[in-house]
Amino acid sequence: MYAVNAATGSKVWSVNLNPVWNSGISDIYASPTISNRIVYIGTFDDSVYALNATTGARVWASSAISSGPGVLLSSPAVSNGIVYIGGADNYLYAFDAGTGVLDWKAPIGAGNTVSSPTVVNGVVYIGSQDFNLYAIDANTGTQLWTAATGSNIGASPIVVAGIVYVASFDQHVYAFDATSGAVKWSFPTGAFIESSPVVSNGTLYIGSADNSVYALDAATGTKKWRRPCLKSSFLPLVS
Repeated sequence: MYAVNAATGSKVWSVNLNPVWNSGISDIYASPTISNRIVYIGTFDDSVYALNATTGARVWASSAISSGPGVLLSSPAVSNGIVYIGGADNYLYAFDAGTGVLDWKAPIGAGNTVSSPTVVNGVVYIGSQDFNLYAIDANTGTQLWTAATGSNIGASPIVVAGIVYVASFDQHVYAFDATSGAVKWSFPTGAFIESSPVVSNGTLYIGSADNSVYALDAATGTKKWRRPCLKSSFLPLVS
């Protein structure tokens, strides 16, 4: 993992995180998360690392994820001193952000978790390969509800004004009530969706593998416009 000076591009530090896995390499697929000057990241060897953001020194490493050597594709989320991350073994994990001690783990369906968790108002929202969106109590790991889509959920959910928005490989964008999981609306695009939506000023923006970006009314799911693009699937940014 690398830390690079944002102004100059010069390397500040680099850390080799557990370099041995099967073929002798340990890839990093997920993005890091920074909280209180600590960098949190999951690696190819199914471990979660906490590093000092200034020096790169290891604060802790946890191998509590139980699937054995596997690929962590989910990026961690940090809230109220807890690190949440989806594992390769059908579980959502919660670690103490300061010590790396496992607080709890909760089952979230089948397969390696690609979706990254979102934590809002004491609830963790995360998509699963079993076609469901899960809402989990952030303190206890208790499942609050699940909401079904038509295929795998690889994108990460967002929560805005009491609504959870998430995209699925079934080509749809969904809006669920954040408290109950009841579906408010769904909108079909022309292909699968890998990116997460963004919401700004009441409009939801999402990229689809049909080479288009869509703008939808966030309250109703009504299409405002569709713009063909050169790239197939991406995370839109709104400013």
